[in-house]
Amino acid sequence: NDQRMEKFELKAWVHVPKSFGVVGLTKTILRSFNSSADGEDLDPLICRLQEKLTSKKFLLVLDDVWTGNEECWERILLPLNRGSSESKIVVTTRETQVALFMKSDHQVPLQRLEENYCWSLFVKHAFQGKNEFEYPELQSIGKKILEKCGGLPLAVKTLGNLLQRKFSQDEWFKILETDMWHVSE
Repeated sequence: NDQRMEKFELKAWVHVPKSFGVVGLTKTILRSFNSSADGEDLDPLICRLQEKLTSKKFLLVLDDVWTGNEECWERILLPLNRGSSESKIVVTTRETQVALFMKSDHQVPLQRLEENYCWSLFVKHAFQGKNEFEYPELQSIGKKILEKCGGLPLAVKTLGNLLQRKFSQDEWFKILETDMWHVSE
């Protein structure tokens, strides 16, 4: 709903899986731009993407890029050069190496959330409109859960959603005690 978005003729948001192939990701990008992505041969897919973007001002978000080999990314990004010079490609990643091989000209390292913002975000999702003060025993467990999140908004939101409408101490303790979701740096 941001007015700045209106200046782009085409907009797409693509979540990039940890493991991907050039053909599969090219097809995902095409579909995100509402274009057909039939076939398994890369060359026609690249041509279709080039045709779709030629001279158009587009915004493409490649979200959560973990890795990839530089040659793969060059093949994926090459057809994107056909768009208008005012087009933007935004890449989100946890790995600085990704920004390097993407040849990023601008990096914005995100800071971790402060404790009070973490708590507000968690309460919004876990209690979903209920008054958290009615559940003092859950508040103390929730604050311990947040310590494990390390200030990462996605972890906070995910755990809040996981605990949504669950108001038993046992369920919250299970989440607190589990080791399966340790947040990495």
